[in-house]
Amino acid sequence: YGEMHALEELIISSNQFTGELPATIRGMKSLKNFRGSDNQFQGKIPVDIGKLLKLEYLMLDSNQLTGVPPVELGELKELKAVHLHDNNLSGEVPEAVCDLRNSFFLNDLQADCEDDIICACCTTCH
Repeated sequence: YGEMHALEELIISSNQFTGELPATIRGMKSLKNFRGSDNQFQGKIPVDIGKLLKLEYLMLDSNQLTGVPPVELGELKELKAVHLHDNNLSGEVPEAVCDLRNSFFLNDLQADCEDDIICACCTTCH
């Protein structure tokens, strides 16, 4: 993944991909749309995702991701939509992400905040 510097869209949803999301995603500096929903991704969301400063859409719902959503998501000032529901995430959506919801373009933030995660600023709780 990491050598695709000019790639703007990576749509790999519904492919039954397994394993962890690669940290080399940080090399995709032009990425605006990452849709990795409905796979079998495991592990934590890499903190290096915070280096994708042009990212507008991050769809990682319906996987097996664990851990706490990284605070580095708050660096992504262009985000319009983030879907993290139907995973095994826990903890709290970072305040820096909620700040995006209040101050920038983020108008679609979805998580499992009815059960597993605390999210004071989610637009939809699953």
